[in-house]
Amino acid sequence: SIRIENFTDHKNNTDDPMNTALVLTTCVTPNKKFITRNDSDDAEKEIEKEIKERVNLYKNVIDKYLDRTKLNIHIIESSGSNVLKNIYKYNNRIKYHTFKLDNPIFFYNIHNESTTAYEAYSILQAYNNFNLSKYGKILKITGRYFIPNIENIINSFQENADIYVQNTVYHDSL
Repeated sequence: SIRIENFTDHKNNTDDPMNTALVLTTCVTPNKKFITRNDSDDAEKEIEKEIKERVNLYKNVIDKYLDRTKLNIHIIESSGSNVLKNIYKYNNRIKYHTFKLDNPIFFYNIHNESTTAYEAYSILQAYNNFNLSKYGKILKITGRYFIPNIENIINSFQENADIYVQNTVYHDSL
């Protein structure tokens, strides 16, 4: 037999009219092993360039969400950087939390180059630090992607579903 687990009561426990937390996961200062090439002549310069490009990309995406939606944005940043926090410190639609992934116990048995586990840990950090349990819906999007019709997608969610998973890629090219 199939058992359906209900994770939420779908009540509106927040003043957000869409009762939805939009969570953007970001990593401004990536781990060096993910971005340095073996043939690099100047690894530090390469990292500095990567950080600048990431900040510009994230800012572009965040600005689009601010300009084209009414959603509040919860930014979870996993490298300990406050660059985006400082950019948006006066914007009351932005909630920001950063942490640094310095050998947390969560990763003690992960020995691969995948960022999937880091993304999962970021979601846990967001859930705890933004008190996301008060929302009827939580929508997590990688901070590099802008979804142009995000509010229509949220409005199409059925109230009785607890989890939606993206299985195709439809995002605005930046």
